[in-house]
Amino acid sequence: MSGGAAQPRASVVMVVHDGAATTRTCLESLRATDEPFALVVVDNGSTDDTPRLFRDLASPWPLRYARNESNASVLAAYNQAWRLAATEFVCLLHNDTTMLEPAWLARLLAPLATPDVGLSGLYGVKRVRRDGRYAGRTIVHSLAEGPTVRAPWEEVAVVDGVCLCLRRATLEAVGGIDEGYGFFHGYDRDLSFAVRETGRRCVVVHAPFRHAGGGTRTREFAARPELEHRDLADRRAATERFARKFAHRLPSDVRPVTARVADWLGRRASPQGVRRWLVLALALALGGCAGIDSSAPAPGPGPAPGRRGEGHRGMREARAASSVARDTDPVATWETVQTRVRRGEAAAVLADTQRLAAAATTAGDAGSALIAHTAAAYAALRLSRLDTVLREAEAAVAAGDKARDWPFTGTFVARARRFAGLALAQIGRPGDAERELLAALAVAQVASLGQPHIGTVSSINGSLALLAAAAATMTPPCATQRTR
Repeated sequence: MSGGAAQPRASVVMVVHDGAATTRTCLESLRATDEPFALVVVDNGSTDDTPRLFRDLASPWPLRYARNESNASVLAAYNQAWRLAATEFVCLLHNDTTMLEPAWLARLLAPLATPDVGLSGLYGVKRVRRDGRYAGRTIVHSLAEGPTVRAPWEEVAVVDGVCLCLRRATLEAVGGIDEGYGFFHGYDRDLSFAVRETGRRCVVVHAPFRHAGGGTRTREFAARPELEHRDLADRRAATERFARKFAHRLPSDVRPVTARVADWLGRRASPQGVRRWLVLALALALGGCAGIDSSAPAPGPGPAPGRRGEGHRGMREARAASSVARDTDPVATWETVQTRVRRGEAAAVLADTQRLAAAATTAGDAGSALIAHTAAAYAALRLSRLDTVLREAEAAVAAGDKARDWPFTGTFVARARRFAGLALAQIGRPGDAERELLAALAVAQVASLGQPHIGTVSSINGSLALLAAAAATMTPPCATQRTR
């Protein structure tokens, strides 16, 4: 170990193989970094001037350099490297990057201070398909040529391996890099989803940088085409392995529901296609679900006519008079569920509410079972456990059938059906999603009015017909997508 005496809180970790000039350029760009860090480098059998570069380096940072005899596996070398770090945070960084702003590392560390964020980076994707491939139009990045990520950061489903910043303890908890992917590909998707399995989010921050892109790995492809063919085969195998390992979370889309609807509309020119997704948009708008990740509490039943502003008090009075769920305050319970999920406790909320639902069902308390199953569906949707969402929503609707006299039944059944509709849309069953969301909207309207409203669904369908006719005259929006 050499360099400064103060112990920093983060380590920048690199695995290098040849490309001394590229590595030198990267290191020079790091000198202006305003966040102190240690540097950990594993040299995977370099045959050029790389060993001399680090031997002679006048390092302004604490430096630990280890050398392997061969370039056997980048993933194994990454595991070797981060375990050499002695700091709270670890930033795995490709040596073909150039950082352009001194605050780059501080910006990566900032979201990790929030308990619900577990991994940050500079390039990522918001939607991963069922087969493990990325939806290129959902990529966000901080590439200097034109960053697409909004400051300070945006949530993504996967953070690209060009830069991965997380707590060392998180790496320990998930078992480090999965070396089963082979030489290089697939580890970043796997690590991102492993972090998400802990209930934490992945984000891309706004910190402009340049990326040479694949120089270390692909420099011999022109002279030896068979290496490129092998690399492509390795990439496909890694994607297939990832899709099998995380089939329970795929497809995965972290975009707000409104963004997903806009995406669908933009890629459908027919009035029928437009109408289907206008149903989603209208159901979300009128049903009070602007997006389950919204920081605003989910709406409860509206105030009774003539009692504007007294909704919550009226609901509590109604609950006290009901024979169902006497010991449960639905308003406070739902607010608690939302608060815990926003804190990154979705997995714990799911386990707790499933246990409470079982106990309530055994006790014959249909109202409490309805609340618990609905909360479980909400937490499962936040975790992208779509099959669980459907099971819990179905159980919630069944519990609602047994609690018809409870004043909150309509509200919680509508929520459960809404979550089921969103899950079905992600799974790729738009027809079923449409029916669930229309049903949720109708139930929510009835609950908010406090009385049956026979014309609700027909008036909605009439509005949809007008909207679809108008949409048929419009040119579908288009946008150029930047893909890597």
